[in-house]
Amino acid sequence: MLHFLLPDLHTLLQALLYLIPSAIIWLLLTGLSGRTALYSILSLPGTFLHELLHLTAGIVTNAQPVSFSLLPKRDRRGKLILGSASFANIRWYNALPTSLAPLLGIYITLLAAAYRVDGGYAFKPADIIIWCLLAPQFTSMWPSSTDWKISFKSWPLYLFGAVLLMYEFDPRLLAPIV
Repeated sequence: MLHFLLPDLHTLLQALLYLIPSAIIWLLLTGLSGRTALYSILSLPGTFLHELLHLTAGIVTNAQPVSFSLLPKRDRRGKLILGSASFANIRWYNALPTSLAPLLGIYITLLAAAYRVDGGYAFKPADIIIWCLLAPQFTSMWPSSTDWKISFKSWPLYLFGAVLLMYEFDPRLLAPIV
């Protein structure tokens, strides 16, 4: 039985197997990346989720979204930008969750596949559509280079995380401080 937000291990393993056709479609899709119009259209489900996750995180963390676009365009260097979300209030406390929100796409993709295979799997023609919709997520769930740069405005959060990791590996490292 699929628990709504946390499937059991067996269901997760079945979901990973279910995603294999999506991964194959994704590999074919990356081969089209030079064909701008076709690639943009086929990547739209992934672009939508990527930008929607930015937007949602921006709203939750008070980054104050000011624009949201799914229209592809080229930047100054000629690189294709499939979508964008802009914010007026990126600060140290919200840059990390807002800019790296597309990583939640991994969870959402896995959850969608888990939902499909829960209770047993039998192929249905709708699976082809599902696989095609999930395929672009493999590219879009990874934050862009711009997203990573923005996330470093949250350097205090990275520092805090590093200190926690140090403490987790060897609590004696922080003994003189505590």
